[in-house]
Amino acid sequence: MKLRSLRIHGFKSFADATVIDFHEGITAVVGPNGCGKSNISDAIRWVLGEQRPSAIRGGKMEEAIFQGSLNRRPVNRGAVTMVVSNEDGGLPVAFEEVEIGRTVYRDGGSDYSLNRSSCRLRDVLDVCRGTGLGANAYSVIENRMIDAILSDRAEERRQLFEEASGIGKYKDRRKAAMRRLDHAERDLTRLEDVIGEVETKVRSLARQKGKAERYKTLRERRLGVEVSVVSHDLGRFRDRLSELDKSLDGDRKTGQGMVAELRTAEVSVETLRLEEVDAERSRTEAAGVLDEIGKQLVEWERDLAVAEERKGYAERRLGQIGGDRDASETRLRAVVAELTALDERHGGWKAEWVRIEADVAHHAETVASVRVRLEEARAHLDQTELHERDVVRKEAQLEGDADAARGQAAELERRLQRIDTELTEASDALSDLESQGDLFTGRIDGLQGGVENAETEMDLARAALGEAKSSLEMARRVERQAVHAAQGIDAEVAALEALELGQEGIDSATEAALALGDAGVVGSLLNFIEAPAELGSAVEAYLGTLAKALVVRDSQSVDRLIRWFSEDWQGGGGLVLLPLDRVPDKAAGTLLESVRGVGEGTPWVEALLGEVDLVEDEGNPDRAERPRLLRDGTIIDPRGLIQVGTPSAISGRLERKDRLVTLRATASKAGAEASASWHALEKEETRHAEAEAALERARAVLLDAQDELRRA
Repeated sequence: MKLRSLRIHGFKSFADATVIDFHEGITAVVGPNGCGKSNISDAIRWVLGEQRPSAIRGGKMEEAIFQGSLNRRPVNRGAVTMVVSNEDGGLPVAFEEVEIGRTVYRDGGSDYSLNRSSCRLRDVLDVCRGTGLGANAYSVIENRMIDAILSDRAEERRQLFEEASGIGKYKDRRKAAMRRLDHAERDLTRLEDVIGEVETKVRSLARQKGKAERYKTLRERRLGVEVSVVSHDLGRFRDRLSELDKSLDGDRKTGQGMVAELRTAEVSVETLRLEEVDAERSRTEAAGVLDEIGKQLVEWERDLAVAEERKGYAERRLGQIGGDRDASETRLRAVVAELTALDERHGGWKAEWVRIEADVAHHAETVASVRVRLEEARAHLDQTELHERDVVRKEAQLEGDADAARGQAAELERRLQRIDTELTEASDALSDLESQGDLFTGRIDGLQGGVENAETEMDLARAALGEAKSSLEMARRVERQAVHAAQGIDAEVAALEALELGQEGIDSATEAALALGDAGVVGSLLNFIEAPAELGSAVEAYLGTLAKALVVRDSQSVDRLIRWFSEDWQGGGGLVLLPLDRVPDKAAGTLLESVRGVGEGTPWVEALLGEVDLVEDEGNPDRAERPRLLRDGTIIDPRGLIQVGTPSAISGRLERKDRLVTLRATASKAGAEASASWHALEKEETRHAEAEAALERARAVLLDAQDELRRA
């Protein structure tokens, strides 16, 4: 990876477009003071993402743009483009030549580009990270960086060394990951707040639902009570009509008695005619009596007319009552809305019945008065026998009066017959109304039974819906927990796989040798070791440098790798090679009972670890015949060397491999659990949908029954 060229336009002292080619042989840029040498290094640092104006010797970023001179006007932007060769693949992009560009404007904004494609500052930093390029990397060395290297403070040297060793990019990734985790935690906190608010609303809605259901129940009970009250009032009206019919029958019988009395009077007149001689002398007195009787008959006729009018009024009232009864039966279909009006009508009917009863009582009094007067007439007729002579003299007048009385009696009889007919018709109409009322009552009872059945079905549907909702919520919680666990495991597996894929913890020389693609390279020694997580670090500590060794097929492969390392490799470091045709004999240590080799490198694993005993404590170091390894990583050598703790160079690859295997198994199990939870959730959602459909059907049946009850 080499710097090919640098194109500068409008940056600091480079007002015109200037291209500087760095071909083979250029090692330095020299020139007098003020010619722009430092501006070249500032341009390189700036195009690589420098954000501090002080690092390029300015107060603010706009000062990096050409400010003008006596003969030149200022420009509006400054741009720098750096071309770097990537033939060795040092930059993580699939191009042999990489062009990095940056443009700054007067408003302070900056644009970045990679191979003339717009990008972000983060993209430029990611490309340069770990390669030695960068605004603060060791590719551009300043006096302050030299001072930092020579400083006796570790903090000042750490940043440069971390950048040189490639650790900086991982720290940046870690910071980015921590920021994302912080964002995720804040999102979770907000989500918990939202869930709390939603649960509060759900509880409030549940309370409202309970109130609505109680209101509905009370309203339906009220409807039933009102229907019962109306039915009871209808029965009382029917009884009252029966009593009125009986009273009218009594009036009819009384009228018939009056006709009989009038006929008796006619017989008396005939008797008087035969006794006209004897009644002559009392005619004068009888004439006065007859005048009185005529007056009384006129009064009777007037009373009968009044009674007839009242009877007609009673009949009209009966018709009105029948109409009101029909109206009450019609209004019963909407009994909730018409209850108040029905009560008022009921009160009016009561008052009307009171008036009718008063009229009937008055009519009865009138009939009694007529009877009394008839008795008085009989008494006077008895007296006329004593005055027969007087009666004979006025026979003609008496006959005329008798004819008038007979006509009046006949008219009264006809009126009574008409009243009787009308009463019969009213009785028939009342019977029809009673039949209709019974039919209406039976229909109401049937509809009430339908409403009760619909309410029962709706209650069952509500219970089923509540149970389905509870099961659905439980299934959703289980599904969320399973998915969350599976996602966490998948994220950790992805991170470990990325470390494995990136050969994290392998020296650069070993990584380069693996990347050669030589058929003689079998792989890294640690790839062929399978150890429990608790022994991974201890095994790596025992192997030491051998943990970074490469297993190769034969001695020819060893020769090729040595030749490549000596002639082509310039990255420093070293190689440890383990040819499979030179494997020493296997020993009989106990470590291989817990650690085993896998794959082609197994012979070397057994040869290197077979001589080690795995023990629980140190025992007597002087009696050790071969190396002993404790589970905490302590190594006891037969020569007396004791190593305690884990060296900092341990990569942790064995632990990572074991953790990756465990996580993959756990991920598979979590995936199965998530799938099962998903299927259970689908089942509960189907059950919930069926319960809601059943509730809707029950609600529709209840509404239909209530509508039918109102129409009835």
